[in-house]
Amino acid sequence: RARARAGEVAVAAQGKAGGSWLKYSCLGCLGILAFVILIVVGVAGIALMQVRSEEIAETTLSPSLPAPPPVAPPPDGTAPPPAPQPETGTSRALPAGRGKVLLDLAGGEFVVEPALPGETLHVEAVYDKTSYRLEEVLEAPEEGPWTYQVRFRRTGSSGFMGFIRALMGANTPRVRVLLPRNVPMELDTRIGQGGAEVEIGGLWITSAAIRFQQGGLSLAISEPLREPMERLELNGGMGGFATRSLGNASPRSLEVDFRMGGMDLDLRGAWRNDADIRIDASMGGGSVRLPRDAVILGLEGQSLRRPEMKSTPELPLPTLRFAVTTSMGEVEFR
Repeated sequence: RARARAGEVAVAAQGKAGGSWLKYSCLGCLGILAFVILIVVGVAGIALMQVRSEEIAETTLSPSLPAPPPVAPPPDGTAPPPAPQPETGTSRALPAGRGKVLLDLAGGEFVVEPALPGETLHVEAVYDKTSYRLEEVLEAPEEGPWTYQVRFRRTGSSGFMGFIRALMGANTPRVRVLLPRNVPMELDTRIGQGGAEVEIGGLWITSAAIRFQQGGLSLAISEPLREPMERLELNGGMGGFATRSLGNASPRSLEVDFRMGGMDLDLRGAWRNDADIRIDASMGGGSVRLPRDAVILGLEGQSLRRPEMKSTPELPLPTLRFAVTTSMGEVEFR
């Protein structure tokens, strides 16, 4: 009997200890949950205060660029003929009044497009002055090309706090860059943590480099450029991009490099010369739409079926030479 009573006492003590452990565990979980809720509520409160204290600015930048030499229209009123192209192996003469536009944009929505006929280069922006900064730098030497740089960056909270602010109704900044139609220029664009819509059809872009990280890019060339582009570079990571009618730019060199993202590359358009095209894809995939009126080299291993031509072209077709490298991804040609 004494042993039985001792056993009952031990079991009762273990039951009380187990109940106390469970009780304190539940209290600890509730305490952690309450602490997390306080942090979330505090962060949301700070984000709401920042949203209510926004100072929305509407800014227009209009740099005074050197005037390009006037081009006299032909007497019959038709469009001026394109500049003569140099023979293979010769260097092209740089156009007078040329310049370079550098765009360093992050944390918003961005648009690059042609200005209206007769308009000069200008930038239109709508943003919160307490959280973003818009800067411009113009270098215009008396001799030589000019350089115009636009920089847009976030100065306030970023990352998780920026996400919470967006949920609270914060205004999304928007920057619109309008490029003149009659000015020869290089275009160097860097996009980070945002989306960009770029349209350069009809402009006089001699070369372009567009790089983006953690965002999306839409590039369209709806009409042929004033002259074929020397070089076009597209470089992206952790995002996707889509292009339309790149053949209208007729770049003699096209380099596409993307990582951890998707690609939709449209090479159709009015090709006016041969081109060397390099595509390097890593940890991502995409598709390439090929032009019909061109000779394609370097894709012999692809199962492509060329459409039958109804008649023999009077002029030789341009030749597109491809070099494709893929790693942990696939590129489909159509």
